[in-house]
Amino acid sequence: MINLNGKQIRELAEFAGFSIVEHDYQDENETEYTIASCPKDGVLNDDETVSHYEYVVYLSEYPEEGVMPLGDEIGKGLPSER
Repeated sequence: MINLNGKQIRELAEFAGFSIVEHDYQDENETEYTIASCPKDGVLNDDETVSHYEYVVYLSEYPEEGVMPLGDEIGKGLPSER
């Protein structure tokens, strides 16, 4: 698991060669994000299927708000077992 703030993510994107549009990112610069391995149970999609990814990201301060998968899916969606 790694925590990065918006400024660090922007710098990483610029390092990777992405062009960042100039804008006042003050709020975003201070927001902290957590990048973690995908939970072993996967990520529940809106259609009740489960997908697996290598990594997910979420707002460090509000993990209950959910995760966003990073990268390509590495497993086929299966019905959830609620």
